[in-house]
Amino acid sequence: MPGARNVYEKFAGYKPREGGAPDWTSGPKIVHFDRVEWTTMPDAATGTAAVRASEQDWQEAMPHDLMPVVATNKATRTAVLDPLGFTCQMRVNHLQPPFDNPAIRRALLGAIDQEGLRQALAPLAFTEGPEIVCETLREGPAGIETQEHVESVTLPLRRRIEAANDVDAFVIACYSDPGLHVAREGTASPVFGIAECGVLTALTWADRFGVIAIRSGWIPRHLRQMGQMDRLAGERPLEMSVAESASGEGTLQRMIAVGRELRDEDGAGVTIKGCAGMARHRRLLEDALGIPVIDPTQAAVAMAIGTGMVR
Repeated sequence: MPGARNVYEKFAGYKPREGGAPDWTSGPKIVHFDRVEWTTMPDAATGTAAVRASEQDWQEAMPHDLMPVVATNKATRTAVLDPLGFTCQMRVNHLQPPFDNPAIRRALLGAIDQEGLRQALAPLAFTEGPEIVCETLREGPAGIETQEHVESVTLPLRRRIEAANDVDAFVIACYSDPGLHVAREGTASPVFGIAECGVLTALTWADRFGVIAIRSGWIPRHLRQMGQMDRLAGERPLEMSVAESASGEGTLQRMIAVGRELRDEDGAGVTIKGCAGMARHRRLLEDALGIPVIDPTQAAVAMAIGTGMVR
């Protein structure tokens, strides 16, 4: 059935080579089944339902949000068979609005660059550890750059968290901590804001901390929510956009210059990166400054994992 089902049957005359052990594409090819039927189901939920009903024996890639549904069925189990995962691509239709606008495409590029977050969270992944899922709020802007942006995501974020009642902990990966308190009211699970966690972590390293902000206009908003003004050495801006801070040329050098001002002129003994998009620069920045540099996303996820392990 082209496009719907492929059937593979074992060739009775086939004999694998003698000696050696199967290892990816090398070694003998051992046939474990006489017949395999590969069914194509474009809708992942339909495939999961077929597994739960014992109509199918195996689903290659199950969506994360459907795993809790399968977990309730004792006859099924999930496992990570390929630790390398999948490489995904996205292509927008540049002929149709809004992506016919080059400025919108550039903003999208900065918004979907999650390599920095991946690097920041990689040390926190361990065998049999909790699954860490990164999501982008669909209703949100490409980056939180104004108070209007903060207010615009508060209720959508609350609704998203309320709907995810199978999650053990949430991390809001924006240094403005948008919707943090209203989100906490919508779930029994802990909700961590990266600004709050970044400051709390910094206070364990030194008496006075500094913050590298994206723009000077953001600093008053950060100061309103910080709550540790007596130990704040200072907050200084890069004067860049969110996208530029994540992947722009010269970002690291500008961060080093601002970090040195916080260290030498303001007396900061530890520095916090004031945006999740700066994640990829932590280690190089710390080496250049010679003082601890806190990645707030790392700090928040570490707290979330620790909280989950002792509950």
